[in-house]
Amino acid sequence: MHLKEGQWYKGDLHCHSQHSDGVNTPAELIAQAISRGLHFLSITDHNTVSQILSLPEQVDSPIILIPGQEVSTYYGHCNVWGTREWIDFRARSDTEMNAIIKHAHSYSALVSVCHPKHLGPDWEYKEVKGYDCFEVWQAPWFRWNHESLHRWQKILNAGGRITAVGGSDLHRLPPTTVAAPYDLGTPTTWVQCSGEASLGAILEGIKQGSVFISENADGPQVFLTVSQEGHPASTVSLGKTLHLAGKARLHIKAYVLDGQGKTMRLVANGHTIAFIPISGQDFIHELTWEVEENTNLRLELFHLRGSDIRHEINMSALTNPVYIEVQTEP
Repeated sequence: MHLKEGQWYKGDLHCHSQHSDGVNTPAELIAQAISRGLHFLSITDHNTVSQILSLPEQVDSPIILIPGQEVSTYYGHCNVWGTREWIDFRARSDTEMNAIIKHAHSYSALVSVCHPKHLGPDWEYKEVKGYDCFEVWQAPWFRWNHESLHRWQKILNAGGRITAVGGSDLHRLPPTTVAAPYDLGTPTTWVQCSGEASLGAILEGIKQGSVFISENADGPQVFLTVSQEGHPASTVSLGKTLHLAGKARLHIKAYVLDGQGKTMRLVANGHTIAFIPISGQDFIHELTWEVEENTNLRLELFHLRGSDIRHEINMSALTNPVYIEVQTEP
């Protein structure tokens, strides 16, 4: 079995250099990303683009370098990817934050809410709309990422279609004597491109939600496809929508690579519909499930710290949803 049905590329969308509050140079971060096998990297220093101006020309780099900056405002941070233009961070209200997002979009850039959890610093804007992504996984999972995941699920259940992404938010490469000596790609964001990888293709894949997140650069890979039972031509994958004329039975196919000993959970509108133990390194599970309403369906992979699901879990990987739209009677 080969997971890469299409082309999948892995990278880190959130880290810092000496151009803001990081310790390492951009060149050191790039070299480490290459050594970790990453295909793309965004160095997102706070409220500056000087790190972008220091990057080598794309044609000379063996890795895709995504121009990025962390717009660190008074009431929350957001990453902006895809522009070399400086984005003003001085926002004190929802109206001003909405204007920042509109400005970023004028450069065809993507905007991603950073670490929306109580130790984030948190995202405190209540009525801001239009951002493209939500950082549901920042640094190792135990760092309160369950809060971010819960908030993203609420957005999905309210009808939002915001891409979940991950990023290490690394400030210091290992080895280090400071707390949490983790590496780039903790976690790693995987993006599917329709063709050969490029800056534009990576950003488009993120925008479309063709994304899953794994705990590190060598972590498990997960994938999900859904079709109407008996209609294989209707098959859709991550970020895509399956349109149904009414309630129907779905054929769900989940893939896991390098997940032996872990547990897979299928989640529909935030509710668990199946737990499946992973019995092999290369694993496929297929099931049918009846759907009657609009549903966001996604996959989580985790290992338990206790004896059953009531105990604390540690996430290993998670996907963006497949969306199911069910037409109801007028």
